[in-house]
Amino acid sequence: MIKLEHVKKDFIVNGIYTHALKDINAEIKEGELIAIIGTSGSGKSTLLHILGGMENMTSGRYYFNGTDISAYSPSE
Repeated sequence: MIKLEHVKKDFIVNGIYTHALKDINAEIKEGELIAIIGTSGSGKSTLLHILGGMENMTSGRYYFNGTDISAYSPSE
C-alpha cells in the first residue's frame, strides 16, 4: 500500500519559486489501479518521481507498506 500525507514539492529556478505539488493526500491499496491525469505542468511527473523514489518531497509523509520512507537516503 502507498499512502501520502500532506505531500508538498517546491522548486526554485532562476529565483522563481514554484509550487509543483500542494498538500497531496492519497491512499493506493495493493492491486488497485489508478490513473494520474492533469494538464501540462500540473505535477504528474513530479508525483511519479516522488513515488518512484527518484525525487525528494519538500514536506509531508510517504508510507510504503506501512513504513515511513519520507526521510530515506538515496542509498536506502
